[in-house]
Amino acid sequence: MSETIHQKINAIIQNIREHPVHMTNMIHRMQRLREKIQAGELAPPAQFGFDERAFFDENEEITVYLDFISPIFPSKEGDSFENRYQLAKKFLHQHNFFELYYVYSGECCCFINQKEYRLKPGSICVLNTQQSHSVLLVDETTNLINILVKRSTFTDKILSMLDSNDMFYQFFTRSLYDPSPIPDFIKFDVTNNSHIEFYLLRLLQEYMEKQRLNQSMMCYMLCSIMVELSRQYEKQLKSAKQKESLQIFDVLAYINSHFLTVTLKELSEQFHYSQNYISQFILKQTGKKFSETVNHLKLRKAQELLCNSDLDIETIAANLGYSDRNGFEKAFKKAFQITPKQYASWKKDNMAIPSMKQENGKISLP
Repeated sequence: MSETIHQKINAIIQNIREHPVHMTNMIHRMQRLREKIQAGELAPPAQFGFDERAFFDENEEITVYLDFISPIFPSKEGDSFENRYQLAKKFLHQHNFFELYYVYSGECCCFINQKEYRLKPGSICVLNTQQSHSVLLVDETTNLINILVKRSTFTDKILSMLDSNDMFYQFFTRSLYDPSPIPDFIKFDVTNNSHIEFYLLRLLQEYMEKQRLNQSMMCYMLCSIMVELSRQYEKQLKSAKQKESLQIFDVLAYINSHFLTVTLKELSEQFHYSQNYISQFILKQTGKKFSETVNHLKLRKAQELLCNSDLDIETIAANLGYSDRNGFEKAFKKAFQITPKQYASWKKDNMAIPSMKQENGKISLP
């Protein structure tokens, strides 16, 4: 019976674990780098920044680093999980080269921009290079495959294979060049013996065998992986769009629960879409901009408080984030053509608080 793709990858991983040359090579590169920096021959990297010269050999554009708990790094092997957890959470780093994680087995905790994510077997995580991050291997069963690509190689060779109109492509270009906020990472789930696993196997084989033009072949295999991920990303977006009429209530419910502090960035992180996509989504579904939606939900809360509480108007205005009563009253009257005081006087008539309704395919917020 022939081996499956997954079994072949497993054999390569076991070989690397038994002969972790990549780890010893990195230690030697880092030692040489420190010596050159101390001698003044090289400028030191930014604080908590990783220099790509520590990770790539001189003629490498793309490489593989299998991360696992190894006696080569005694601190990783000997420390308790809690100690390693606190260190990983505290000491985040950045680098300007491209990095893709693939969790082959076990689990790992990924800390990105002060947030924690748990990655399980089959997870592929593509990082935003501008975000500080660190990774914690949960235990000895974890095998984390890191595919590392020099920034110049990624921009010149890999990106050109993607459609410039693709949101996946835009994620990378903004990650590399744009300081404005974007998602911390994009996560995929890979099934055994899929196209992605096949290309990953070929990339690992080229890395291990070191034949002529292996760097070119590794780049081709990574390009193939990126194209497959781009297709998967597109399918995920299409699937999400088919559920938009249901999701808008989730978005509005979240805004309603956090209306005093909610931002587009927060919504982007909560629902795993770009800020621009969330903004356009709200506008399409409600006919109102994000800021208008937040203001409307604040005023609906004001209606509720005016009807169902003994709070005075000044207190309600302050609780809703208005700097003064006058600004609150103007906003309330503009929305409902009636002052808060007049509205409160009608509560004896049990006036119903307006609710969300759907008209002409849009969610209406009266």
